[in-house]
Amino acid sequence: MSERSIILVSLDTFNRMPALNSCQHICEGRSIAGTIHRFNKEYVITGGAGNGRGTGWSEFTAYQVVDTANYTGKIKPRSYGSHGWGQGYTGMLIRFGKRSLICLDPVTFKVGHQVEQLALF
Repeated sequence: MSERSIILVSLDTFNRMPALNSCQHICEGRSIAGTIHRFNKEYVITGGAGNGRGTGWSEFTAYQVVDTANYTGKIKPRSYGSHGWGQGYTGMLIRFGKRSLICLDPVTFKVGHQVEQLALF
């Protein structure tokens, strides 16, 4: 397995991710909570790691998703029930409302540099 790409995001985007964590939705067969768009790609959040101080998150795990109608790759799409353990979410079919998506490459989201907002007087 190749190394997971790290995508740096703003603090505002990072702070929206806990509400979008869809791990439980996926295993229960429900529509996912939402997606994140970065660099013309769409991602589903599937987990997170705490910062070790009990005060927040240090990173979130996600998978790139593509509509099954547009998917032309080599990974065989599988449902949650037929998906084998140890494969992560790669190849898994999930729902987002009426959309059918396939999970592709895993990534890690972390907070990047934060742009300071200047106060106007």
